[in-house]
Amino acid sequence: MYLDENKLVHLFHSNSSYYPAIGKHAPTKYYQATSISKNYPAHPFDLQPETDCKTRFPSIGSIREYSKCPMQKSTMFTILQNSFCVRNAHSTTPSAGALLPIELYLVLLNVDQAEAGYYHYHREMQSLTYIKEVHGDLPFLTPVNQFAKSASFLIIMTGNLTSMILKYGARAYRYALLECGHIGQNVSLNSELCDAGSCAIGGFHDDLLSETLNLGPDEFPLYLYSVGIKSSE
Repeated sequence: MYLDENKLVHLFHSNSSYYPAIGKHAPTKYYQATSISKNYPAHPFDLQPETDCKTRFPSIGSIREYSKCPMQKSTMFTILQNSFCVRNAHSTTPSAGALLPIELYLVLLNVDQAEAGYYHYHREMQSLTYIKEVHGDLPFLTPVNQFAKSASFLIIMTGNLTSMILKYGARAYRYALLECGHIGQNVSLNSELCDAGSCAIGGFHDDLLSETLNLGPDEFPLYLYSVGIKSSE
């Protein structure tokens, strides 16, 4: 049973991976989001709000231009700690079955008092463990996402799905993606609260990123974020 479900997860991931040659088939026109919501016929039981939409959360957007000034290390850790950490077995984000399959890796590019390089984020201790230096360009970035090189740091979310598949079968892949979304929303909000900018990135060269991080066969790169000081220009 596990082997069959595991094969399904690997099959979907490999067939939905981004690869260099895919650029040849990419559409040349831009697409617009649907401007209006889905509508149903009016009904007497329909409900309307009594006040205008107000929220205590900041508005967020994709920031792709960053300042050349280094980000303070304390600011980086504030964003990380408030976005994803585990204290007393409780996480800042929902996790299916409390299995916590998501790992965070960081690429520090322009952070004050921190060596540039690849790091692993320890979610219980909220610390960063140095893995290796950054060599030249970031080969896993696609052509349209080269802006991320000017960020203060990148967050790479991976999913280690071994335990998830044992409990949920192939559906574990969906749950891992949902968990990445929860973490990503926190990154967007906390970056804005720290007067920083962030951009969610879903397109990257999966195999190159796995190779760069030396990931095992059951650990998949799923989501990427760039975070930096907003450019004033």
